[in-house]
Amino acid sequence: MGVLTDDPRYSPLNSALETLNGLNPNLRVLKIETSQINDTITITVVLTTPYSAINNETLASAVENFIVRDLNMTTNLILSNGTLFYGDTAVNIAVRVEG
Repeated sequence: MGVLTDDPRYSPLNSALETLNGLNPNLRVLKIETSQINDTITITVVLTTPYSAINNETLASAVENFIVRDLNMTTNLILSNGTLFYGDTAVNIAVRVEG
């Protein structure tokens, strides 16, 4: 993440980058967790950045939207009504940013 682009694949990240106003977001992955309950898999990604210039919820939402769109476009996961599916299994992506 670091360059504004007109490519629709990366558009969810543009507003987060504009808020940083040229600062490198220094995003670090703290952990990735998976859990499964019945036919639903949840993948939780926890990121950290030292900057307070951007709202953590806004950044988390932008990264989450990017991941969902990217998985839909580059894998065999299907996006239906805002939820990713792998066959009959729902795949939820949850992103959290900690300061």
